[in-house]
Amino acid sequence: LGRWWGGGEISIPQFLVDKPVTGMMLALQSSMNAAILAKHGGVRLQTDTKSFPTIFDKCAYDPFGCASITDFVASIFLPYIFLLWVFLAAGLVVFEKSAKLRDIMVMSGLKMRVYWAVMWLFYSLQYWAMIGILWIAGAATDLGTFTLHDPGVLLLWFVVWGNCMIAFAFLLSTFFTSARTATVVLLLVVVMSVQAGTSLIRELIIGDIGLDETPYLPYMWFPPLVMLRSLLWLIIGAAFGARVDWANLTTYGNEGIWRCLWYMIGETLLMIPMTMYFETVLGPGGRHPLFFVDDLKLWHANRTAAAAGGTLRAATTASASIEMAERAAGEPDDVKTERLRAEQGGDNQAVRVLGFRKVFGRGEKAKVAVRDLSFAVNKNECFGLLGHNGAGKTTAISMLCGLYKPTSGRAIVDGFALDRDMASIHQNMGVCPQHDILWNDL
Repeated sequence: LGRWWGGGEISIPQFLVDKPVTGMMLALQSSMNAAILAKHGGVRLQTDTKSFPTIFDKCAYDPFGCASITDFVASIFLPYIFLLWVFLAAGLVVFEKSAKLRDIMVMSGLKMRVYWAVMWLFYSLQYWAMIGILWIAGAATDLGTFTLHDPGVLLLWFVVWGNCMIAFAFLLSTFFTSARTATVVLLLVVVMSVQAGTSLIRELIIGDIGLDETPYLPYMWFPPLVMLRSLLWLIIGAAFGARVDWANLTTYGNEGIWRCLWYMIGETLLMIPMTMYFETVLGPGGRHPLFFVDDLKLWHANRTAAAAGGTLRAATTASASIEMAERAAGEPDDVKTERLRAEQGGDNQAVRVLGFRKVFGRGEKAKVAVRDLSFAVNKNECFGLLGHNGAGKTTAISMLCGLYKPTSGRAIVDGFALDRDMASIHQNMGVCPQHDILWNDL
């Protein structure tokens, strides 16, 4: 039309082509203006349009869409950092066990529940020192994972995962006897958990399965995967500027973070008794998997003896005497004399061992380390226990020191029953091991 009326040239900018309706109207207006000016004014004028000024949006030109690239990078190394203490804590606990450092502690009177409590506190302090350094570094580098989310929510997550991580490390340590094997296996557990777990959890998150928890359930029994699920939501949320606070904690990430917190709390409470159980069964002098049945029977016998007006010591001596009398046929005269001396007791006897027996393992793999040992040690007496290699000398002393629990038999040390008054016995006992049992630094 412009050419027909006044010879005006039509120029249609590219952005008009992208919007055909708007472009057609603006092009028609420009052509009419140019034709009128050329016809009546003799002026050849080319008009164009310009976009209305707007505020510059850098996100429109940012290849990452204003998402935090540092948080995406953090999603690679943060999982390793938060799993690091599983490797360190479990490895060091296994080292103390393999080097028999823990044995000498027990033989010196340290109770295992005290040992685990002290180790828990020790690794907790190390973990919180690491969290402090990490938080300061994250704030200094403006890492959204540490600066965007509510500090109280982050602190809650750190507390819950820290305790779950230590409980998981202690549980893993019960399955190893060699520090070298534990180091290799635990390192593989950490690496494979992060590599495979991150890919798996990302696929589930991207899949947008909503509130359906079913796809996650097969993996939520494993603490590292629970940690990865909640941590990735925190990191990805920070990368896209989605803040987590107390108001949206229970709904954020399709309730993922909230559910993971409960998973970790439940697993922590479950792994603590599991550690105690496996340590008793798989540890030094391991007991039968149903050891608690024997403990209940002993507890019932103690209550029965107390109700009858007797003492545990008298009941123990009587029952041991009956058992030993049944096995006395054919024993050498000197052994019989020593056994009878131990059974009869006396004020001059400091140590009385009555029918000590220790069996390691069960079934076809059972090994009898000590078979029906009875002797007595007088006060102010230097007593030597001699025997060939494998005769059971170390095992017998270990049972007297409380390191191993006798399979059967009893002992009385300075008037205290071994199965009831071990704490009092330790207060009157000193132990010197046959090898140097020290930490490497000593």
